[in-house]
Formats: sequence, C-alpha cells, structure tokens
Amino acid sequence: RFTSKLTNKEKHCKEEEQFKQLNLNPTMTTILQKHDVGLRDALSPVTWLCIADVTDGHAVEGFKDGRALDPSGLEALILIVSTQFDGKTLLQRQKMVYNVLNDDLSNGLLHSVRMKCLTPKQWEKKGKPLSLASSSFSKRGNIIN
Repeated sequence: RFTSKLTNKEKHCKEEEQFKQLNLNPTMTTILQKHDVGLRDALSPVTWLCIADVTDGHAVEGFKDGRALDPSGLEALILIVSTQFDGKTLLQRQKMVYNVLNDDLSNGLLHSVRMKCLTPKQWEKKGKPLSLASSSFSKRGNIIN
C-alpha cells in the first residue's frame, strides 16, 4: 500500500511516481491509487505491482467518433506478480485483474489496459522487472506505482 514500508524496488517505483505525478491529472492519480489497493486486496499476497500511465490522448479522438467512452480515459500498463496466479492460465489471470478494473473500464475512466500477470517464479526468471516499461517487456511508459 502507499503508506507501508517500501523495499528498494518499491522506492525506485515511488520515485518514478513522484516525477510522473507532476504532470498527471489528480483524478487519474486517484484512479491508479484505487486500483493499486484493489489489486493488492483481491490478489493478495502480491509480490510486486506496478501500474504505468501511458496515456497519449488518443481517447479524445475516439470519444469524438464513439470509439471511447470518456475523452480523458487513462491508458495503463500493469505488471502484477502474485502467487494466486500459480496454476492459472493467462486468460484466467487476466480475468482476475479485469474483475478489479471492470467498473472503470465500463465507464471509460480506464480507456485501455495492457498487462502482464506473473507468478513469483516467472517474475524472478525474467530478472524481476520493475514495470512493463522495463527492458524485459517494453520501452514505453512512465511508472506510477
């Protein structure tokens, strides 16, 4: 959680968060914080969770022609590591995450989400990346948590 003691990796993620939040809409920060808490609660124990804001504004155009529900909809990358994913298929893992995000996806506050749902063993095998913006996955994105 945001008030708990942080590991070194979490401190790195939090430093990136503070930098990004200088340019982030406060409403979107609240949405990300809500989903941080919701995902940690629903998928406990969570070994690692990082939500990255990669909003580029294309939801504005989509809103104009009906492809988006909200012109300010957030685009997010999520890396989540949980033992609850052990023995689950990729689709089952994604459904577990979507169950937490569903309301904001349905109302357009979240426009799009890309995610990696890993077990702790899979995460370790990938070198314990801090986010989907890590070189293990992609070069896009700014870390939010």
